[in-house]
This record gives sequence, C-alpha cells and structure tokens, in this order.
Amino acid sequence: GEIVEFTVTGTDPADPEDVLTLSAAPLPPLVKFRAAPGNPTVGVFLWHTQPGSAGVYAITFSVDDSGIPVQSAARVITITVRPFCTTGSSSPTFTCSQYKVSVPRRYSLR
Repeated sequence: GEIVEFTVTGTDPADPEDVLTLSAAPLPPLVKFRAAPGNPTVGVFLWHTQPGSAGVYAITFSVDDSGIPVQSAARVITITVRPFCTTGSSSPTFTCSQYKVSVPRRYSLR
C-alpha cells in the first residue's frame, strides 16, 4: 500500500498564551493522528493504506484553544484512495496491487 503522511498546524497569534489542542475525526482504520498541545501545535497524520482501503474519506481536523470561552476552528480534508492497476502483457489481465492516493499536503488552522 501507499503511505499517506502530512502535518496539520494550529496557531493563535492573537492569544499566544492559549494552549491549542488538535483533533481529527472520523479516522479510517489503521490511521494514526498525534498532536501535542501548544501554540503553535502540530499534528501528524500517518496512514499505511492496505488492500481494501480504496475510497473517499472526509476527515475533519479541529483546533480548540484554552481560552474562556473556548474558540475553535475546523477544516475538512478529503483523501481519495484509488486502486492503481497495470495491464498485463496480454489483455485483458491487469493487476491492482498498489494504490494512488491524493491528499493536499499542507494545512493550517487559525
């Protein structure tokens, strides 16, 4: 399978004392998303696609601050995983053992 990895950054320059927390949902099976609280905060999305991972996934990334009242921002990122098929030497055989993944590479939540 293909490895999908990217970072998501959350910042609050207006209130640098606020601690920011990133989250992501819903996550496809076998996805890891880790983020340490801070300002700025950076989260790492990591997914090793497997057979059966093909599909379109809409994941909402959110950042919340520690202020009162709590302020937040969110952005939906769509990840598309498509089977990558190659034709064999004699048509109509083809192999679909890898995946092509399309995902935007940089996002910043403010």
